[in-house]
Amino acid sequence: MDKKINLFGQEYTISFEEPDSFGNCWGYINHNSATIRVANHLKGFCKTQTIVHELMHKIILHSGIEHNEKYDDNKEYLAEVFAQGLTTIIMMNPNFMEIVNGSSEKIKKIKDEGV
Repeated sequence: MDKKINLFGQEYTISFEEPDSFGNCWGYINHNSATIRVANHLKGFCKTQTIVHELMHKIILHSGIEHNEKYDDNKEYLAEVFAQGLTTIIMMNPNFMEIVNGSSEKIKKIKDEGV
């Protein structure tokens, strides 16, 4: 079943597929079609890290770093370093947003009202 995630006001569809359908990698992001394709055999940390890795590509693109000549040679490295760090934080702290915001009720209010 496909999942949806909003990133910078654009909704991306995350699908889980046979990796052969999108190349020799575990995940792939297409900015034009707003899709993220993830190898369907991944579980746990590897699955989360792959999704976060692909999201990092969007964050890097959105930041403008992608237009820097130095970025071309390091885009996979940058995405992987940030994805590994963020995934570790998320997986080791399942209540991360509660830690940051104080409570799940407050998170819901922030999301619903933009407070």
